[in-house]
Amino acid sequence: MKQLYLIIILIMLFSACTPVADIKNDTDEDTNKDLECTQDSDCKREGCSGTLCYPVDAPEIATICNWEPEYACYKDISCGCVENKCSWQETTEFQECVSKARSEPMVDSP
Repeated sequence: MKQLYLIIILIMLFSACTPVADIKNDTDEDTNKDLECTQDSDCKREGCSGTLCYPVDAPEIATICNWEPEYACYKDISCGCVENKCSWQETTEFQECVSKARSEPMVDSP
């Protein structure tokens, strides 16, 4: 009877073990799921004002359609893949444009 219990315990122990190769594959797949992009074409401009940079396969985003002067600066930069995240590829010119737009007084439209 003791042998039967020993066999049952060994079966339970071995059935609960996962080979190291399987663990590595699972980890690699989970890591790849966290990547938003691998190339610039994996990203797109989103939002009513075109100021969001999101993965192409992400669900559409509903945003409020408002306008800030610095939004005009986004037309001169690219939405692309930066360190596996969709992001604006900001330039010095973009940063200067935003600073200038924010420092100028807003003019109300009639």
